[in-house]
Amino acid sequence: MLVAAAASISVSVIPVAIRLFSERYPAVRIIVDTSESSVIAHWTATRHCDLGFVSYVTDKPGVVAS
Repeated sequence: MLVAAAASISVSVIPVAIRLFSERYPAVRIIVDTSESSVIAHWTATRHCDLGFVSYVTDKPGVVAS
């Protein structure tokens, strides 16, 4: 699974989330890529990554923020 995250999120939230996810799904390999929120929104919209975490919401077609 390819996860993209903004730098601040990749060093704060992502490590804990990966640990918890990996305990439940140990067979899933996780790769984290870090970039700017606008780039991550593009990667998410174009399915370059499976999951994207941004520090701000962008109006990008194909991206759902919650």
